Amino acid sequence: MKFLKLYVEFEGHSKTFEFDLKNMIFSQSNSVGKSTLLRLLFYSLGYSVPGTKKFNFNKCYTLVSIEKNNSILEIKRTNEFVNLTIDNNYTDQFIVPQQEYELLSIIWGSENKNILRNILGAIYFDQEKGWTLLNRGKVIGNIRFNIDELIRGIAAKDISELAANKTVINIELKKYQYLKTILEYKEELNGDQSGFLYADHLDKLYTLLDQKNLERNEIEKEIQSIKAALRNNEAFLNYIENMKITVKDPETSRIIPVSKSTVEYFDENQEYLETQLKIERIKLADVKDAMDSLRIQLEEQGAQLNLQTEIERFNEKVVKLKFDYQQINRIIADLKKKKSDVDKKIKEATYSNNELITNMKTQVIRYLERLDASQYIDSNSNFLFTSDIKSLSGAVLHKLVFSYKMAYIKAIEEVLNIKLPIILDSPSGRELDPINIEETFKILEEEFKDNQIIIASIFKNNLINGTKVIQIENNLMEDAELIIKKVVTKLK
Repeated sequence: MKFLKLYVEFEGHSKTFEFDLKNMIFSQSNSVGKSTLLRLLFYSLGYSVPGTKKFNFNKCYTLVSIEKNNSILEIKRTNEFVNLTIDNNYTDQFIVPQQEYELLSIIWGSENKNILRNILGAIYFDQEKGWTLLNRGKVIGNIRFNIDELIRGIAAKDISELAANKTVINIELKKYQYLKTILEYKEELNGDQSGFLYADHLDKLYTLLDQKNLERNEIEKEIQSIKAALRNNEAFLNYIENMKITVKDPETSRIIPVSKSTVEYFDENQEYLETQLKIERIKLADVKDAMDSLRIQLEEQGAQLNLQTEIERFNEKVVKLKFDYQQINRIIADLKKKKSDVDKKIKEATYSNNELITNMKTQVIRYLERLDASQYIDSNSNFLFTSDIKSLSGAVLHKLVFSYKMAYIKAIEEVLNIKLPIILDSPSGRELDPINIEETFKILEEEFKDNQIIIASIFKNNLINGTKVIQIENNLMEDAELIIKKVVTKLK
């Protein structure tokens, strides 16, 4: 599999980057867009790769062409919308990250999520984290790599039931650990009971204040309702008067105009509403006086509506909790044991792939021997899974990471039956001497001659034979074309 070209539209300009089998993205200085271009390649595939300060990926349109198994894949992306075309035949539209695995399964040719989750961590040496990412950790953004998952994926070991069980246990364990913390806090409070009677009295005052506040709201609603009735009655009679409506007295045959003065009980009804309005206003004033009195009582006792009062109320509720502390401890211990048992089964499922692990270890040792660094690992140990890398220097860690990842790539390729691209960001900037850099490039040239190599660097020395140089002087979109009319249909 290899990238053929990447077309980018950004801020009204467009640019196309074309790739060969061996490539170097070169600039004479840092921070001009080399790493951004590498990130854009993976972003265009549908990954949740963050942009940079100067280049917001969510504001750009990308079209990447890929050659895989004699087919051409074209992937068009605008923000979360991704369209996939294979050999000029439209395949489908995907929304990422929700359908990320569905898209990646077509691109990489595998439905195994453990493999799909970890391919990027195997083939990409990110400038910031990639050269220290040995077997677990963040690759870029929130994308992570985990050697245990990768091995289970390559070996097709399904631990979904165990993983689900572990998730349930972890959730329950957190709940009981939180409860235990609260109970320990309760024990501290029991040593100092001062203030709880005081807090109880304050609680009653707050309750009364809340009740009065509700009462005030109801009265204000009633006042608004009466005011509306008065306005509506007045407006209705004005409307009738403007209509010049008249009625005929059946006894005297006298024509009587309809008006405020002739409508019976109109004034009495309005007066009644005015009286009700006055009554409600008096009730509102009484409630407000009561609320002011309650606030004064609270202020006199030094308890204004602040955080301290809320803590006191919380403390009062905590003291009333009734749980068996010892029983909680027993439940936590039992959950921890269950979690340990599940972890053991997951580890057994991973480590049982002896042939795969042995082959990967053999590959790692072989590469380390070529880089003169095999003495830093114990070949008889499970060094693939080690987490003890703090004591390693920059140069040694660089060699280990490179060797590990080359072994990962070999193992993944055997399952996917494709040649993976290898993308290295700043391989010469990690305390390596020229000899080690040269040996690193020799390994790539000799053992990965059919893999696409894309290197970003400020050093042009030790290029692999036949390398295409993509030069960036000042910024990624330099010499970009102004988009006068849209030639590419944006995705929706």
